[in-house]
Amino acid sequence: HQPVLDAVSFSVVPADDSGSAIATQTTQTERYNDIVAAVSDQLFLDAGTVNKLYKQKPALFRNIKTTLKDIATLDATLSTPLEKLAAQTSWTDQASELRDLFSALRSYKVSVAMLPKGFQSTELAQDVLSRYTEARNRQSAIIAYNTLLGDKVHLKGKESVYSQLLEEKKKTGDGVTEEMSKYLQGKADLYWRNRLEVAYQHARLKERKAEVVDTLWAQNAGDLQRIRDAAR
Repeated sequence: HQPVLDAVSFSVVPADDSGSAIATQTTQTERYNDIVAAVSDQLFLDAGTVNKLYKQKPALFRNIKTTLKDIATLDATLSTPLEKLAAQTSWTDQASELRDLFSALRSYKVSVAMLPKGFQSTELAQDVLSRYTEARNRQSAIIAYNTLLGDKVHLKGKESVYSQLLEEKKKTGDGVTEEMSKYLQGKADLYWRNRLEVAYQHARLKERKAEVVDTLWAQNAGDLQRIRDAAR
């Protein structure tokens, strides 16, 4: 089943003032209540029973705290526009299920840094995203990207990137040799490929959200069973 990709407008934006990855800020009381509520839902136990166990045996809940943090990161990541995600300076402590997206974001950020100031990107067309998705579901990012090289809509977007890089180079007064032209084409390809890949990974994670949450909880099966046993 293929992820459904939304057409996404990308722009080069500055990082937030903090310059850090998305964080979910909660008070200690809120975190405590979230843990009790989540475990109650998972085990169909009364919140009062879970609350008592948490106070008596907090070590049983240690890994569950990490899981809830990962789920909060997942929610924040999927609710944040891609261009804002890409503006972050780092992505740390993420669950393994989020790493494909964050790896794509790092690569995209590198390619953005290679572009001239004031760079304006065209919108990713829905049909290009769909074709990339179809190819990407079967093969690597590079091969999937290469399947689009004969696509006129795709080439129009990539050529817009190349044209801006070319104009920026001309401002230096240096001539544009064939070798330089190939180098600029390579930068345009790198940006365009990374842009497609990060959109693909973001959409794929959205589609798989329920599965990812289930996987994260499954990692706590032993702890949840020990909590259930302690509640008897």
